[in-house]
Amino acid sequence: MRDRAATRAPLALPCLALASAASLLTAIPSLSLSLSRPPQALADHAATRVFRWPDGSLRKEKPPAKRNVVEARAEWEDIVDYCRRTGGCPHCAQGACLRHGFGVSARDHENYCREIGVWNQPVQDLKEKIYMEKRFQ
Repeated sequence: MRDRAATRAPLALPCLALASAASLLTAIPSLSLSLSRPPQALADHAATRVFRWPDGSLRKEKPPAKRNVVEARAEWEDIVDYCRRTGGCPHCAQGACLRHGFGVSARDHENYCREIGVWNQPVQDLKEKIYMEKRFQ
């Protein structure tokens, strides 16, 4: 596998210390993402969204991340990033994409994903745990 730092190096942006993803979007026009739904529809969807838990029940909170799923996604991550950068995502191809976290800071990516309601903290926590386990084995 290639070095992740080399493939995800952030752009040298003059305004990296921005407070939120919204201010980043307005500050850098090339980073504007057109959402398929208006903000009100996203808010309505987030308010009524439920998740299937392993016991079969539906709950508003996200279920715990599955280790085997996170590990399988990690195996494909390099090729997925390559495909996004070479035409799969027009914003990644331009060099900076808040949705996929390419060419922007991790904080701005997380803020943007939280604003549109797709941030998955349990998966991020499990990714970090797996990384730490592999690093210190």
